[in-house]
Amino acid sequence: MELVFRIRPERTDKKGRSAITIDIHWAGGRLQLATGEKVQPIHWQPTKSKRVNTKEPDSAKLNLALDSLQTRITKLFTLAEASGQPESSVSANDLRGAVSNSTVPIEVSVVEAPRHDLVSLHAQWKRENAGLAAHTLRRYDQVISHLEKFRAGLTVHQLTRQLVTDYQVHLQQLGLADSTFLNHVKFLREAYRTAGLAAPNYLKFRAPEARPVALRAEEFLQLVHHKFTPSQQGLADERDTFVLQTLVLLRDSDLRRLRPAYVRPLLLQGYAEPVPVVEMPQKKTDEEVAVPLPPLGAAIWEKYAGRLPLVAQQNRNERLKHMAAVVGLNREFVSVRWVGGEMHETATPLSAVMTTHVARHTGADLLLIGSHGDRNLVEVALGHTRYTYGRDSIVRYGPSILDAWMRVLGAICSHEC
Repeated sequence: MELVFRIRPERTDKKGRSAITIDIHWAGGRLQLATGEKVQPIHWQPTKSKRVNTKEPDSAKLNLALDSLQTRITKLFTLAEASGQPESSVSANDLRGAVSNSTVPIEVSVVEAPRHDLVSLHAQWKRENAGLAAHTLRRYDQVISHLEKFRAGLTVHQLTRQLVTDYQVHLQQLGLADSTFLNHVKFLREAYRTAGLAAPNYLKFRAPEARPVALRAEEFLQLVHHKFTPSQQGLADERDTFVLQTLVLLRDSDLRRLRPAYVRPLLLQGYAEPVPVVEMPQKKTDEEVAVPLPPLGAAIWEKYAGRLPLVAQQNRNERLKHMAAVVGLNREFVSVRWVGGEMHETATPLSAVMTTHVARHTGADLLLIGSHGDRNLVEVALGHTRYTYGRDSIVRYGPSILDAWMRVLGAICSHEC
């Protein structure tokens, strides 16, 4: 049995809400029912456990209703299995009853599943996830391009284990890394989900993870202390931005959302004066992050009055490479790619592999050093709140984070970049 909640973003009421429907596929056929609930399309997140974003009014009530509905339907098939009955013994009327009188059938069919081509499913996925950021919506554009060149017009029903294997070999012959093929597998699984079908068990792939790029402590301090010339003001601004991003361990997408409203003074244990603390929800995970600004970070924040001189991410990456080369960060970094399960190593200057995400990895590495290996502290600073309990994590962990940075930064307490 496959159960999928959907919305129709092209159909909205006067308040801009789309109806939430439930699509059930099982051995007895297919049934689509209305749940009686509605949601703003921008707040619909079908791939997450909480399908309705917390920004939607009554999101808790909506998520509870959908979870309850899923539980009632699943229970029917669980009871059938427990009594030794086949899945097909569950009838459409049984399912309507499980959904209860609060729903009205909008389409009932017991027919062979329709053929779905991958291009159409990709377009549907983008419509259903219209609330995501533009760069996230473009995630699978290249995947579709490769698939169409490999075999145009493919449908999910044409996918077989052998065809997927042949496609993997095709990507390897193009010189693409295994990590790239992993993204293609993720898309194919999403295509099955969007089509309301269960993805086959063979459609799984695990790619080895390469070691992330990060600055060493001495390289980070070298960057902090470097004196740029007046004609290199753009590089100096990028250095300040990179240093602050390292100290708060934010992704580039979250750094761009950082505003004075997200930074507030807080009195932490052991400190005579309030410390500026960054508290904001992360765009990627919607989890809250709360980290204190060490003095170096606070000085940069004050220097720009809470308005960082950010350029487009692609331009940032170019400036970061230029900045690192000017500073002399040319240690050879051995980057690793796996193609067809074989490891390929390439030694390149550190400056050539600098990107905005290096700041987050650098911050994690330096905090781990400064905290004598306290991985839990690093997880808190990264905003992985599943590792903490309660909303007082900043009160409990803030002083330890500041102490760790003090060990790494030494006497840099009021540095003006």
